[in-house]
Amino acid sequence: MNQQGLLETLERLRKLPREIATVEFKLNWDHAPDIGQYISALGNSAALDGHDRAWLVWGVDNKKHGVHGTTFNPFTAKGEGNQPLIVWLTQKIVPRPDFEFYELPHLDGRVVMLEIHPPRSDHWPSTAYAIFASIATRFP
Repeated sequence: MNQQGLLETLERLRKLPREIATVEFKLNWDHAPDIGQYISALGNSAALDGHDRAWLVWGVDNKKHGVHGTTFNPFTAKGEGNQPLIVWLTQKIVPRPDFEFYELPHLDGRVVMLEIHPPRSDHWPSTAYAIFASIATRFP
């Protein structure tokens, strides 16, 4: 997706009245296992809701959806065992996830957008998650 398309998507997501099952906002959140759970949860929620994608966006406040910027950098972040985050996530999530990180410069601060496509089947190491009330929740 090009920068203009990302900016338009960001503005559309920020106009939502609140986070939804397929859209989450974070500021500097960088705990690799939690990111893996949210990729699984958001992808599953997209599948359940019939959406073609979900978004996890860093640098945006989750209450008023203002851009504050982020220090999170998925391209230099590490997963467990000091493995590059993106490689680690790709190996840990089964089936192999279809996601892509984008970096977006914004007047109010740097934004990172993670586009997540629904899985064909689901689970974050042996457990399936979905988003309920802005929380990655284990499927029953």
